[in-house]
Amino acid sequence: MKSLRILLLPFSFLYWLITTVRNWFFDIGILRVTRVNVPVVSVGNISAGGTGKTPFVEVIVRKLQSRGRKPAVVSRGYGRRTRGYLQVSGGGKSIASVMDAGDEPVQLADRLRDTIIAVDENRVRAAKRVLAESPADCIVLDDGFQHRYLHRDLNIVLLTAKELVGSRWLLPAGNRRESIASLRRADAVVISKCNDAREYEIAKTRLSAKAANRIAAFRLVPLSLRNVSTGECIDRRAGLRIPVMIFSGLGDPESFKRSVEDFGCVVGKCVEFPDHHWYSEADLSRLRKEFEEGNAEFMVTTQKDRVRLRSLEKESEVFFKEVPLYVLEVSPEFIAGEEMIDNLIKKVTH
Repeated sequence: MKSLRILLLPFSFLYWLITTVRNWFFDIGILRVTRVNVPVVSVGNISAGGTGKTPFVEVIVRKLQSRGRKPAVVSRGYGRRTRGYLQVSGGGKSIASVMDAGDEPVQLADRLRDTIIAVDENRVRAAKRVLAESPADCIVLDDGFQHRYLHRDLNIVLLTAKELVGSRWLLPAGNRRESIASLRRADAVVISKCNDAREYEIAKTRLSAKAANRIAAFRLVPLSLRNVSTGECIDRRAGLRIPVMIFSGLGDPESFKRSVEDFGCVVGKCVEFPDHHWYSEADLSRLRKEFEEGNAEFMVTTQKDRVRLRSLEKESEVFFKEVPLYVLEVSPEFIAGEEMIDNLIKKVTH
């Protein structure tokens, strides 16, 4: 694996050169930045997924709502089978399928029932249309750090604690979209998936020269397990110590495994699919066989994977009835810097 990465380094250098020139063009005004007449808050990252961005977008939306604002979420809709503008949800109901909209926008739609959520590869066009067709008075730009065509009033970047001590190579040799130096464009850097305050302090030390006093941290706390067929909910306080099988298609499957273990389950078999994986009937057959051959009492997956399973419609409903499948429900929790984030939001929405 290391030798393969070395062979890819020339392509990573080319990638760095392209992104550097592109950012320079934005900085000097060759590439145009469009402003809209409402505050725009961007939540993004400098790596290719797995930072906990989707739940943090939900955090920002709820903070804006608590200030009396009516935010709309604009996303690219990564992995969807459609192109152009599509409204995913609004008025308390989802109006687009997961295949048409993408898994993360639909996951947000499930969690933010009364929030307008739209997807478009052209975020400027999406923001203008949302503002013209809805009562939204601010925009939350999902995965917007590299999408600089739309002006943002608040630029938040997420980094995992793990990636601060790992490889810093850019794509394709590594996992970075941009170098750590790009954090100078961020108003706040949020260290995600911190286990505790000690891990935060270590990560903060590594970032202090780049982000100074603009650093916050949060983690995802496992709250409950919910049966996707019956709705039965198992609280974390139940003190489970039973064997389970887990599966996921994530950028950071190891983090999901740790969360299930933190909940109290004993993870036996772990089946991993690529990030944003669209499940097939063959995948369900494989999962059913793996479960039957193991000694797990039930399966556990993520909220995002549960959303993607919807694309199979009838096949997934049969699967849910035949196999005891639970979704791990998590909640974001700040470790540090929440007041700083609140003050930045207050500043741009006064």
